[in-house]
Amino acid sequence: MEDYGKYRCIANNTIGRSQSEVAVLKRDHKDGEETSTSQMTTIAVLCALVAALICLITVLVKHRLRNGDEQA
Repeated sequence: MEDYGKYRCIANNTIGRSQSEVAVLKRDHKDGEETSTSQMTTIAVLCALVAALICLITVLVKHRLRNGDEQA
């Protein structure tokens, strides 16, 4: 498998930008395929969490701006 290396999840939207910590995939000579799959799953979960957090922040900011406009 040639996917080992450094990975980082970066998510952008109109409100801002967020990025995960660097995740390093290393090839384990004894159990390389299983380790890589496990690490890729971890990266995918981290990226999903970052994306969900950005979506939540976007919704909260839009809701707050909308409520601020209604009160003015």
